[in-house]
Formats: sequence, C-alpha cells, structure tokens
Amino acid sequence: VDEFGAKLWEESNYEVEAGHIWNFGRNFAEDPNVKIPQVYFEHSGRRVITMEWIEGVKSTDLLTSRQRDVMFRAITHVSNSEYEELVTDFVRLGFLRPGVDVKSIAPAMADIWRDSLGTSIRDFNFRFITNRFSKLMFQFPFRVPERFSLVFRALLMQEGICICLNPDFSIIEVALPYASKRLLSDPDPSMRRELMSIVFKEEGRDGRAVLQWSRVKDLVEMARQAQDGASMQL
Repeated sequence: VDEFGAKLWEESNYEVEAGHIWNFGRNFAEDPNVKIPQVYFEHSGRRVITMEWIEGVKSTDLLTSRQRDVMFRAITHVSNSEYEELVTDFVRLGFLRPGVDVKSIAPAMADIWRDSLGTSIRDFNFRFITNRFSKLMFQFPFRVPERFSLVFRALLMQEGICICLNPDFSIIEVALPYASKRLLSDPDPSMRRELMSIVFKEEGRDGRAVLQWSRVKDLVEMARQAQDGASMQL
C-alpha cells in the first residue's frame, strides 16, 4: 500500500511526468513513426505541464461517411427500442459478421440498453454500456473494429470531462436531438436513404412500405431540442 501511495503521489507531480516525456523523446528520436511532444520546462512545474501542440487526426475522420450515416441510424433505433434493427446496424458497422443470427442477439442487446437507460433516457451513461458490452462479447461473436476503439475512447473521455463540469450531463440527451436533426435536414443522398428506412416500414403480406407518422413526429420533436445553434427548415 505504501508503494502504491508513493507512486500515485509521484504521478501527480508534473515535473516527474515532464522528465518521463523527455526520456521517451530521446529514446524514440530516431523512429519516424513515433512523435513525442516537446516539453517546455520553463512553463511547467509540479502542478502544470506545457507541451508542444501536435496537429493530429480527429477520431471521427477515421470513419467513412457510410459508417457515420449508420451510426446516426443506430441512435434512432435505440430511442425507438428497435433492437433487431440495432443488431443489423452493428453488422453494417463491422462489429458482427454478416449472416449472424440477429434474433438470438437482440434480447441481450435489449437488456443492456434497458439497464443503461434506467428509468429515463437521461440516466444513460456511456461508460456503463461499454462495460456491459465487454461482457456481451464473450457470449456472442462481437468484435471491435480498430477505428471504433479510438472513437469510443474519445467519447469516454469527453463524457467524463462533461460530467466533471456538470454532474447532470447526459451524452445521449445531446446525441439524440443532433442525430434526429441530421436525418431530417441533411440533403446527402445516403442520409436520405437512412431517413427513408426509418420512417417507412413494410407491413402486410405484400410487404408494402407504410409511412410511420409516429416516427416522423418523434424525430421532429427530438430535432427541435438540438443545441448546436443552427436553425432547421422543414
């Protein structure tokens, strides 16, 4: 316990951390595939560390436009409790292989989302659901594509920062209105197709597509709650 306490205290000393970064930079100086930021020691101390700004790649830029479109669709499937459709979205995103038994996975998916949403959608916690999904991966043939692992890490970090600033913050309360607004207002043909697949549902023996007015109404009401500051023309 004493050793753990000493190391924990050491980790909170940014002068020590700055020394570690400097050592890493020296060790990897000849490796063109590794970039270690420069530390500005004159502007650093025990409580703050100042490093070089490095231009990187946004985690969302790692995804294709098709993957982003499917993610928007998946968010609406969550809000409508359409778990078989949600499993299909996971197939399209590469988390499950094509041909997987959707009906066998949907009940487990429903349990996870119901538990994560709690008594209301405001109770949703992204860290909780990632922990539940890690257990689900031992029961079903789930896999996490490399690019999505970076996106999830960024989401977890952003959610944690927002909750520290505002304990009542709910990431799903921000994501749902934004996704709904994008589906309704984005003129991109791929987004139009995703919208049509949500608001139309095959019914009857002939499989005729019928407009689901309740879904349209829910999307519009949710989109009006978007907090991105932009107006929406319907």
